[in-house]
Amino acid sequence: MRIPLAIAAALAACALGCAEPTTTVPKIDPTVTLHPMPRELLAGGLTATVEVTGCDRVSRVRLRDRDQLLEEVEAQGAVTELTVESKRIPFAQRGIAADLALFADATCADGRSASSREVPVTFMPTEERLAGPFPFGSNFWVESSGERFLSCTTELTRVSGDREVVARASLNFDCAADAELLFAPDGNIYLVKPGLGFAGFSPQLTPLLAVDAPGIEQLLVPPDSSKPLVALTDNGVLHSLVAFDHASGTPMWGPVYLDGLPGGRLAYQSGRVVYPSYWLRSTGGNLVDVGISSYDIDTGTQAAQQAMGTMKSDLLGPLVLPEVTLDASATVAYFADLADPSVVRACDAVNPRGCTELAQGLVWASDPLIGGVTRAVRTPNGLVAYGPRIAFFLNPATGKVIGEPKTPAGSLVFSYVMPAKDGATLLLAQAPAEAGIKQLLIFDEPGKQVANFLSGTDGYVVDVDGKGRPWLWKHDLVRLFPASQYRLALGQ
Repeated sequence: MRIPLAIAAALAACALGCAEPTTTVPKIDPTVTLHPMPRELLAGGLTATVEVTGCDRVSRVRLRDRDQLLEEVEAQGAVTELTVESKRIPFAQRGIAADLALFADATCADGRSASSREVPVTFMPTEERLAGPFPFGSNFWVESSGERFLSCTTELTRVSGDREVVARASLNFDCAADAELLFAPDGNIYLVKPGLGFAGFSPQLTPLLAVDAPGIEQLLVPPDSSKPLVALTDNGVLHSLVAFDHASGTPMWGPVYLDGLPGGRLAYQSGRVVYPSYWLRSTGGNLVDVGISSYDIDTGTQAAQQAMGTMKSDLLGPLVLPEVTLDASATVAYFADLADPSVVRACDAVNPRGCTELAQGLVWASDPLIGGVTRAVRTPNGLVAYGPRIAFFLNPATGKVIGEPKTPAGSLVFSYVMPAKDGATLLLAQAPAEAGIKQLLIFDEPGKQVANFLSGTDGYVVDVDGKGRPWLWKHDLVRLFPASQYRLALGQ
């Protein structure tokens, strides 16, 4: 077969040096890595580190929550750090704490781009964060100024914000998680170890007194520093009140043996010690008598005894006992049926009369509350009626429910109500039989929630300083924003 002349000529030309065909190699997209971040982040802002490989030069780096841009910067090289102020976080869409799904995007100088995998972060904005670890024992308390902190082991220590122990004082007992610290209006500090005794210190942490008080359960520090300290003790058979000089610890009167079992915290009312109590009926059944007694704080003489009424006690058990709480002036008492549904009653705590309409001692009775309410706690501008799995805000003047009831997450149980700055309220929850606080619900007004922080860790220790500002401690110390600031961040 003959080859056409044109093809033969072309073959001859190639034989003399024909160039290879040109092949274009496709460029591969860069790899973008968003470095690991804490699953829970309590901070004033968010810092992310982005690493890019596969670019001759990185041009731009972005950080976004889902499809919402949080920050964009010029690349600092292969590794870029981005800082996002808390005001850039979309709290109105994500809530507080914000459940973020973070992605990093990067663009090469030649126009190629790629995105990282998702990094989930729960972001809780805080006003201040102090890096740990702090030299604390199993507990901590914030001093009134919020600038120094106290903790105890075999001694009471004062710690500064930079983790330095600035003062210490020895104790007449070993401190533990159940110790209670009380701040007096004159600046003195009293540390109570249930079952053993208490110690007193000056504002400079100079020891003032050390009192052995076997069986002590509570210590009342009256607002008038000229009045004695009053301890509630249990000798295994009877409860009693014993008074001690606030400066020296010398006994002043007592023991005064008490009728009834302790049904709440001791309170101070115009020169009197108020003792809430309850009595189990000898006939059995599901009714418990509740009342209050008052004693002259200078002499221990009983001034009044008031059987306020009865409560249902279907839920009575080792972990649920009858409780009577009082407002700040100890003029109104509150108690809830230990039954489901439960009725909360507000009663006159000054005049010795029963808590019924007929006896004219009933201020109000709430509607039946479903869910297992067992106690009612007064806050400066509200009243929280709650049990392990339910909480209601009530109008303290009428007993009417405000807003919707609240429930804790999962198997957590409500354990504490804490008042905070400007009338805010903290509702705290923890796992049954575990110590750390794992959920904080924050309300700027009764029934109006502004934040819900749920921790997946072993929880936090929570305290409120003298200015009403909440602090959380686990490793670092963080101070939360006032509830009003969280409301603003939500855009409401």
